[in-house]
Amino acid sequence: MKSISFIDYIKSEMPNIGDSDYNEEFDLEQQFSIEISIPMRKPVNHFSRAPGVVLDILKTNNGGTFFEGQGYWEGIQEPVIYLMISNFGSPREIIGNVKNNLVNIQRKLKQQEVFLKLNGRTFVGRVISEDEISKFPKQWEFDDDMRAITANRTRKDEHFKIIYARAAQDKREFQEALDLFREVLSELIIKKPLPKGSYERLDALICSTNVIGISTRKDMIGTISQDEISTHIMMMNERLPFCRKSEFESDILSLHAEARIRGNRLQLYTRSIDFKTNKDDLISDGVFALKLLEEHLNVGGYPYLEQDPIEDILMIKKYVDLIAGFEHPGAKEVITSISKANEFYSRELRK
Repeated sequence: MKSISFIDYIKSEMPNIGDSDYNEEFDLEQQFSIEISIPMRKPVNHFSRAPGVVLDILKTNNGGTFFEGQGYWEGIQEPVIYLMISNFGSPREIIGNVKNNLVNIQRKLKQQEVFLKLNGRTFVGRVISEDEISKFPKQWEFDDDMRAITANRTRKDEHFKIIYARAAQDKREFQEALDLFREVLSELIIKKPLPKGSYERLDALICSTNVIGISTRKDMIGTISQDEISTHIMMMNERLPFCRKSEFESDILSLHAEARIRGNRLQLYTRSIDFKTNKDDLISDGVFALKLLEEHLNVGGYPYLEQDPIEDILMIKKYVDLIAGFEHPGAKEVITSISKANEFYSRELRK
């Protein structure tokens, strides 16, 4: 029997049960070897989205190995991250996931083509429309942007329990994550007083923010006392005052990270958490967070935890508008400014 080339379904739909060309192998689980080359380039004067794309592909494929390399396409040599992934599942499931990965590469990184090797067979081509691609920048309108990718770690010497707590959250193991964040806080309390603006104070802020978020989930309510939650809120507000820069220098807490934490506070407010302030201050703080992100992008800062800045911008705006009850003009103004400085991302920023 002739083997099926599943890579042929990257650009076409896989037949369903009942179709004349259906084969039961489409839905039988098997091992897949996946290799993807991701160009580490960005449109000139734009911020980088490649690290976030790399991490998202690894997460949606249950992990993998990646390393830096060099690619060659139509006479141009460019830096790449090469991913090697082994995944088990049905061809329908695996191909669907890989298609989404390739679409994200092409759309977010504005690439003319994508590069894939699946079970030893190669695909080089386009997975989105020619009309959409025609609006992408030309090859000479990019610059190289090879950066270190650090996944769940914000710095080389970050507390290992914080790293594992983030990983537990990603796997929706919330009790384990909560326990780890609280253990780190207990260890830090022993060392007090913690120097203002230090990494230790930052670690405490990160842990407190996550403890609030996890313990106020519907499925986690009651896991810790309200008094403890109030203590964490007080610590968060002290170290991240509303509408004012935090106590941390940007080399300790990046502007992207600070904006994300402020955005998380907005999201938590919609759970009816009392942050000991009024609604107007929260809305203004959300606009302030967007301005921090704009400043971060303007100076070419690294993305925090490889998160896509566009997703954070849209998340903060969503909660500013939700709390305000209308599209807030201050938030809209900042996003318009970011769009003008990053024209090739403006379509996504207008969502």
